[in-house]
Amino acid sequence: MIHIEGTWYVDADEAQYMLVEQYERKNSPEQVKKTGQEMGTYRSVYGYYSTIYAAVKGYRDMVVRNMVRGGDYELAALISKIRGVDERLKDTLETCIKA
Repeated sequence: MIHIEGTWYVDADEAQYMLVEQYERKNSPEQVKKTGQEMGTYRSVYGYYSTIYAAVKGYRDMVVRNMVRGGDYELAALISKIRGVDERLKDTLETCIKA
């Protein structure tokens, strides 16, 4: 998996790339009995993509939608926030390419 930021990753199978959120949460009582562990690692898939770049762009679009949905912004302030997201993701992509 490729780490984007926070709990977000790009994963792949033989056919596609997936935008994935991977997180820890408390297991249900049944899972605790089965595994003996209080906490478990869970994954939610948020989209399927044909390229890594498209998956990262999907993440960016989701972040921007959540910003717009979660607050009231003047257009200039929103553009500034979006540029900040773009710069973070650009740095992440460049780091992946150099590695």
